[in-house]
Amino acid sequence: MNDEIANLPVYDGSKFEWRGPVGWINARRLGPAFEPGNLDGGETPAFVVRSHRTGVKKVFVFKDTYENDDGLFEGTRWVSLGGDFEIQIDIW
Repeated sequence: MNDEIANLPVYDGSKFEWRGPVGWINARRLGPAFEPGNLDGGETPAFVVRSHRTGVKKVFVFKDTYENDDGLFEGTRWVSLGGDFEIQIDIW
C-alpha cells in the first residue's frame, strides 16, 4: 500500500477551510485537473493532504456524495484513513 500512497496526488492543507477535523473546499480551488488517484488496486479513489502547519500528510479516501435541498448533486465527502478527519468538496 505504501507504493500506492506514494503515487497519490498531494494537495496543500492551506487550500482548505478547516473547522476542527472537517475541511471544506470548492473544487475550483483544487484546480481544473483535480483527479484523485486510487488505492486497493484501483478500487478506492484517494488523495493526500499535506498540513500547511506541520507537514504531516494524511490520505483521504472517498466516503460518499451529497445533494442540495433540491436533490441535485452538490459534492463529495472524503474521510482520512483512520477516520479522524473529513473533507467536503463542493462542485459549485
